[in-house]
Amino acid sequence: IKRAREEQVAIDTPYGALIDNMQIKDKKGKERSFPTLNLKAWMWYVVKNLLVSFFSRKFLEHPPKANTPWRVCLYCDEISSGNQLKQQNRRKIQAYYLSFHEFGAEFRCQEQMWFTVALARSHLVNQLPGGLSQFTHHLLQALKLEDFEHGLLLDSGGERVMFFAKLDTTVADEAALKAVFNVKGSSGTLPCPLCSNVVAKTSMLECCDNTGTLVAVHETALENFCARTDNTIWQGCRLLRDRCGQVSKKAFEQLEQLLGMNHNPDGVLFHGSLPLASTLMYDWLHCYLVARLMHVELGLLFPILYSHGMTVESLKDWMCSFEWPHGLRTHRNETLRIFDKRIPPGEFKCSASQGLNLYPLLRLFLLSLATGSIPDLLAKAMTSCLNLFLVLDLLLKGNRGEQVPPDDLEAAILKHCRAFLSACGSEHVVPKFHYSLHLGAFARKKPLISCFTHERKHRQIKQLANEIHNPGDWFEKSVFRDVWGEVILQMQADSFSLQPHLLSPKKATISLQAMLNANFGDRACGATVSFQAVCRPGQSCEKGDLVLLSSGDVVQVGLHCRLYDGDMCTLCSILKPLGKNRFLLDDSTARFIPSVHIPEGMLL
Repeated sequence: IKRAREEQVAIDTPYGALIDNMQIKDKKGKERSFPTLNLKAWMWYVVKNLLVSFFSRKFLEHPPKANTPWRVCLYCDEISSGNQLKQQNRRKIQAYYLSFHEFGAEFRCQEQMWFTVALARSHLVNQLPGGLSQFTHHLLQALKLEDFEHGLLLDSGGERVMFFAKLDTTVADEAALKAVFNVKGSSGTLPCPLCSNVVAKTSMLECCDNTGTLVAVHETALENFCARTDNTIWQGCRLLRDRCGQVSKKAFEQLEQLLGMNHNPDGVLFHGSLPLASTLMYDWLHCYLVARLMHVELGLLFPILYSHGMTVESLKDWMCSFEWPHGLRTHRNETLRIFDKRIPPGEFKCSASQGLNLYPLLRLFLLSLATGSIPDLLAKAMTSCLNLFLVLDLLLKGNRGEQVPPDDLEAAILKHCRAFLSACGSEHVVPKFHYSLHLGAFARKKPLISCFTHERKHRQIKQLANEIHNPGDWFEKSVFRDVWGEVILQMQADSFSLQPHLLSPKKATISLQAMLNANFGDRACGATVSFQAVCRPGQSCEKGDLVLLSSGDVVQVGLHCRLYDGDMCTLCSILKPLGKNRFLLDDSTARFIPSVHIPEGMLL
């Protein structure tokens, strides 16, 4: 298998080999070598040989021109491979992935469509004078993105295409963004690098500001934020450069604190290679579902529920009363395990996937309580929580590629933030509270990107890195070549089709074939059927699942079939609404609908 992967990456193109090496000197002057992707060679190869029809279609949808270049998205994160209990884990890896906005939401959710452009062990990156920011600067030079701005000649299906692209978005969690741009981040006096006047709540500086310019991190009036520009950030870098060595160490540290950035002459900001204001994007997944806003919200809500008579047992019993869609039943016990014991104040914990599975259930539970008399404190906490769930609805809708007006998203976020302040007060506000207020502005400029896909993609690198127990200087190159060998093999097998497809298909029985012939005529000739299918990327649908159609009808899934011409349809029975979220199954209403219209399953 390893030999096969090695053969796959031995690619020669008019733009050179697929894998390059990047040389950087560390603090001791030793030259370190890191593998990087030859992006020009990869684009030539993938467009010509692997994803020909995909890129031909995308070039028609979004012609890459000099005035409308494709928008490059760059992602960075640390992968914790190796033994996590070691005092010095030398297999932790900094990984960089790259994709394009023009791929669309569904394809950006495919792991193979985020191209691994660089890998470097964390302890080696830390030995560089400029740390991760310096590594990022050298990587951007190695990718030669400036050449894409002037056009790259590609061969797409026998036709020559001049391909233009430009770096547009840098997305990551807060810790990675802090390291890449070398700013103070959430722990600084200025916790947001995009705003010059938002100060940490612990600083209390807004109370001492006679001009009224400074605002606290819990401020929700968007018009009060002073946005930084790439030019003002560069002016701050120039000020640090000019003052370095000219003032005392303490005075210089205070200047860094006031500017919210560190003096790093080797980093991306000082070189101007990665503009912060125009490219930075906060990841909404980390803002809401990874140890922050949802956890803070529920950590405050559950103690209030307990104090008003709810018990751990009653909540768990209510949660267990639902039938889950077949595709999510494997996650049921993992999610419900959260409620095995009483949740202490401020200590609600769950993973992002648990949070996504949990919040629709919790919303139904809170709505069931809203029918009676509710104390004011509990009512405010419930209102804030329900507003949070509405924000998650919109973000997930956009993540699936559906249209979400940025104004609606911004209004929903503001409504939640203000409800949270009313229910819990400003003392529980965290920096991600402020970060979430930028999501509406991001959405006006470009599609929002979450890190769901990248977290899944990490597993591939982690698995390969864990197989190497004594890493040497060859470690990064070995893992990098194996990663790309697997990716190319997967693309050649076309194993990541986004079209609806059957799982374990079988030939239709005689009686079933007769029914299909009556409905579809000659198109039903040689049809295959199954009780299981993938109707949307990453979401399976099985017999018995309930789904809500875009028309508003609730239907029960019966059977999936693929016709002779390749179209896939699903036999569904419409449920008659009885009111109060109750329905009656009527098998006489069974009919076939296109499988592409089947959304994700519902709780029953």
